[in-house]
Amino acid sequence: MKKRIINKRFLFEQQLKPKFWDWSVQDKQLLDDWETNKDKIFRLIFDRVRTLVEEDEFVEFAIVVHDRDISYGAKLVEPHVHGYIDFPKKFDLSKVASVLGVERERIETPKSKGGRAYTRINALAYLIHAKDKDKYQYPASDVETFDTLDYEAFINQNKEDLEKYAAKKNVRNQMKV
Repeated sequence: MKKRIINKRFLFEQQLKPKFWDWSVQDKQLLDDWETNKDKIFRLIFDRVRTLVEEDEFVEFAIVVHDRDISYGAKLVEPHVHGYIDFPKKFDLSKVASVLGVERERIETPKSKGGRAYTRINALAYLIHAKDKDKYQYPASDVETFDTLDYEAFINQNKEDLEKYAAKKNVRNQMKV
C-alpha cells in the first residue's frame, strides 16, 4: 500500500503526450498539437484543479511548458509541463493526481529547511530555472497563473535572492571540477 501524503502545496510534472494523461479522448487530442493548444491545455488543467475546491476558495496556480531542457549535455528532453498548486486546505496526493489525470509519481510535495515561505519561493523559481543558471532560462512571461499570482512581479521581488543562490551554486559547481 502506498503511503498516504496529505498537503496543501503540490508540484507536478508530465510529458505532453496523450498516453501519459488520464483524460477523455477529446481532451487528449489537444496534446497532439500542444504548441497550438497550449492555452487550452493549461485552462483544462487549471479547471480540473478548481474542481477540488469551492467556487469562492482561492487556489494559487502556475504552469509552464519546458521544451528546451537538455539531458546529459546534448539531447533535448521531451516537452513537458511543470505546475505548482497551493490549495487553501490539505488534500490527499492521490486525489490531486486523479483530478489532474496523472500518476501519483508525477506529483510531489515541496520540502525545504527554510519553512513554508521558502518552499513556495523555491517551487515557483523552479518553473523558469531562476536558481539554476546552468539550465535553460525560461521567460517569466511563459508562466500561466490565471491571475492567481503575478508571476513576473514575484520573480522581480525575489530577484536578488534568486541571483545570490544561483551565484553560490555556480561557485560550488566550479569547486567540484
